[in-house]
Amino acid sequence: MSPAELEQPETGWKGRARRALVEALPRPANTPTLDRQTLVVLLSSVVLLALLWYYGRLPFFREVIAPRFLAGAEERVSELWGYYFLAGVSILTRMLLPLTIIVLVFRKRPRDFGYRVAGTKGLLYIYLGLLGIMLPVLFYASSLQSFQERYPLYDWAHESLLVFFVYELSYILVFLSGESFWRGFMVFGLAPKFGLYAVFIMAIPYSMVHFGKPFPEALGAILTGVVLGFLALKHRSFWLGIALHSTIGFTMDVLCLWRKGQLWDLWF
Repeated sequence: MSPAELEQPETGWKGRARRALVEALPRPANTPTLDRQTLVVLLSSVVLLALLWYYGRLPFFREVIAPRFLAGAEERVSELWGYYFLAGVSILTRMLLPLTIIVLVFRKRPRDFGYRVAGTKGLLYIYLGLLGIMLPVLFYASSLQSFQERYPLYDWAHESLLVFFVYELSYILVFLSGESFWRGFMVFGLAPKFGLYAVFIMAIPYSMVHFGKPFPEALGAILTGVVLGFLALKHRSFWLGIALHSTIGFTMDVLCLWRKGQLWDLWF
């Protein structure tokens, strides 16, 4: 029975009971309504992340793709292809498909969703300042065994300088797709309805995809998501966030190789 039905006048004890129930029901002052863009962003984000999770990660590549197309290949070669497979599916699900939605469904320009470079040069000092804050954190984190066991993700990254940079390129592509999705598609797609709260809505799934990584990193992802989301929304661009995120990932890999005594293997 709806609250409106419960409000119908009725005499006797049943009427009094119904009126008491009506008074106890929560009554929000303003019930928000969903517009098409908000609904599409929320639902498509879940679908796109599910596609990436089930069909774009290394377990799927190892179990389905590699046996069919890389049978007999060395493990180190197969794994490197696996990271490019991850990067490719990430670009598809977190960048190209959202761009398709932006242009064909929303009938808007990519620049309206953070794909804007003009004017970002003057903001460089902000991101350099954030990098300066992160360097001591990275230096300490790289001393922890949990980070040394995790990074670089590719176990053969230290084999040579060429292998290292070929792997790091796939890493940058993942960051590119991630920033365009989290700080672009989600933040700018939800901001018209939720304003600054769009940043915090985005930060929830963003931090959750870090589950399974070292606990300090999973916690740090909350702050990272909020800060980069706020800066992207404020300055209407996520491009410098890509540069910052890629630099942090690259630095962590270098520091962990150094901590493990493998950094010099890149040259010798």
